[in-house]
Amino acid sequence: GDTLYSIGQMFNVSVQALIAANPGIDPNNLQIGQVICIPRPRPWPCPRG
Repeated sequence: GDTLYSIGQMFNVSVQALIAANPGIDPNNLQIGQVICIPRPRPWPCPRG
């Protein structure tokens, strides 16, 4: 099954960001069909030089 870690990896967001965006979920007990909010990832800084 999916975990917040695996979902975070798919969408390039941290577990902490997923938990913050979904305060009502139990991160240790995700259910099949459960809908969670995926926050937008922060853009990667472009190296200057």
